[in-house]
Amino acid sequence: MSIVGPRPEVLYYVARWPEEDRKVILSVKPGITDYATLLYNDEQAVLAKTDDPKEAYMKKVMPHKLEMYMRYVEDQNFCLDLRLILATLGRMAGLNVKILNVLRFRC
Repeated sequence: MSIVGPRPEVLYYVARWPEEDRKVILSVKPGITDYATLLYNDEQAVLAKTDDPKEAYMKKVMPHKLEMYMRYVEDQNFCLDLRLILATLGRMAGLNVKILNVLRFRC
C-alpha cells in the first residue's frame, strides 16, 4: 500500500472492470488517496439519494472512478503525488480544495 494511488476496491466491483483497465490499474500499488478520492469524498451521501445505490454506483460512479484511476496511472510522478497529498490534507482540514486545479496541473 502506498499513500497515493488508486484506492483498493471491493473484489465484487474489480471483477466487473474491463480486463484492460483492471490490468493497468492493478499494476500500481493501491493508495489512500488519488483523484477519485478527492472527487468522491461524499460518495455515500450521493449514493444515498438514489433509488438504487448499487446501480448508480455501477453505471455512474464506477466508470468515472475507473477513468480517474487510469489517469493517475498515466500521470503519476512525485510532484503529482505531493499535490494529491496536500489536496487531501486540505480537504480533511475543511478547505474547499478544487480538484480541477489538481487535475489540470502537469508536473
